Amino acid sequence: MFKKTILVLIAFVFTQAAFSQSLFDKAREAYANKDYKTSIQLYSQYIADHGSDVSAYFNRGLAYYDLDDYEMALIDFNKVVKL
Repeated sequence: MFKKTILVLIAFVFTQAAFSQSLFDKAREAYANKDYKTSIQLYSQYIADHGSDVSAYFNRGLAYYDLDDYEMALIDFNKVVKL
């Protein structure tokens, strides 16, 4: 029983990690395609689960900057400095 529980937990962690990485990759791809709003949405979803990922805040800040939303960009860039 214990081994089965451990295996289920390990599988869950790997599934979550793969989903999160694909979310980050999709956000990066949206940004590369100049779809900044989608990029921001995807990075925000990613950040909800990985609140200490500096790259996600920085990249989302760039997307805000490219949309001329300097206030939100500055919030994200300040978060990068704090982290």
